[in-house]
Amino acid sequence: VVATPYYSDKLLVYDPYSNEIKGVDISSVSKGAQKFFGVCCAGGKVVAAPHYSDKILIYDAETSKVKGVGTGVASGEGNFVGSCSVGGKVVMAPFNVGKLLVYDTG
Repeated sequence: VVATPYYSDKLLVYDPYSNEIKGVDISSVSKGAQKFFGVCCAGGKVVAAPHYSDKILIYDAETSKVKGVGTGVASGEGNFVGSCSVGGKVVMAPFNVGKLLVYDTG
């Protein structure tokens, strides 16, 4: 189970089998407030929609590594809110941006 950071600089990861909770540092991807809003899983990755961040947050649960992917359209405040997985792609709903954001996990 993964919760994306809104104000925190850590991604919250909970393993229900071991009952372990850990925080994964994401400060290399984004800093500040209201970074991400909405998360889903696709292609073995956890993908978070950028809200105030200019990057998509990608978390690989197998390696516990995070990375950021630039969007080319996210800038400023309230970019995207919410995401869902469709056929191995992640679709993020626009908030203050005039288009859908699609990330291909393949």
